[in-house]
Amino acid sequence: MQDARLDDLCRTERFFTATLLPALLLRDPQKDAVAFVTWMADVCGIQARKPGGELDPLLPLSMPIDLEIVTELNVKRDLAFYQPERLAELIDTPPVEAVRVKNAGQQSVPDVVLLLGDLLVVIEGKFFGDRVTQEKLNRQLQEQQEEIEIMRAYLGNRVTRVAHVYLGPTKVEDLKCDGMMTWTQVRDYAAGFLGKDHYVVNRLAKAVKRYSENEGSPNSNGANYDQKLGIDDMKEHCLKHRANVLVGFAGGEKVISEISADDLARRLYKVDFVVDQVGKKDRRNWIPGDRMLELLSDKINS
Repeated sequence: MQDARLDDLCRTERFFTATLLPALLLRDPQKDAVAFVTWMADVCGIQARKPGGELDPLLPLSMPIDLEIVTELNVKRDLAFYQPERLAELIDTPPVEAVRVKNAGQQSVPDVVLLLGDLLVVIEGKFFGDRVTQEKLNRQLQEQQEEIEIMRAYLGNRVTRVAHVYLGPTKVEDLKCDGMMTWTQVRDYAAGFLGKDHYVVNRLAKAVKRYSENEGSPNSNGANYDQKLGIDDMKEHCLKHRANVLVGFAGGEKVISEISADDLARRLYKVDFVVDQVGKKDRRNWIPGDRMLELLSDKINS
């Protein structure tokens, strides 16, 4: 087959998290990592946490940045191999027990770890619907907290803030982490960063489209949207993407004209991109972003 490709066939998540995603960070690592984290903060709204648990903005980053980029870091196993005595101190166990960790198999290993000065970013990535449930994700994210604390303790005073982030095909409600981003968002970032014809962008675009066609959203029984947003975030999304984004509203424009401003302000809005849409849609219930802004302008102060 002329259009057959091996990379578009791959269902190994490491292809996405350890091959495609790091490609966004490695042209000029120092600049690329700063740009990516800035995008995480500005577009995805991700924040960090201080050791006491209080939220803290990702930005500004402390300069100069001593950068580290690591995929598939199994911190317990690797410390047990190279520094078992240090691991024993960190997990408060006898050295002989710490040595056994290196033979204990896979821990709750995060997919990507970024260290930018005092900021530690830990990313857990999923791509396939049959592997994503809230219960499983929360269990894995909670288990990763121990790994994160070991990283923080091992690095000492270098780390003052941590952002534990989930990256998936869709957003999942009530996850025990500091923020979420979707592969659709990463695809859009990659297109602006690398150019729409870049290999990484094409692979992500194909994968996102394939996911929407073959797997849908396992968290909402076949959802037909990328994410749900409150009215302020939805309006900001529409301002950024204009006619390239759609907003779902049952009954369409007619119902918007009849509903009160208070009701509009309380709603969560389904949004999706025009390109590579998720699921099937009744076009009568989906409004382009620029048109949605026009409809709201007369009812709610922008």
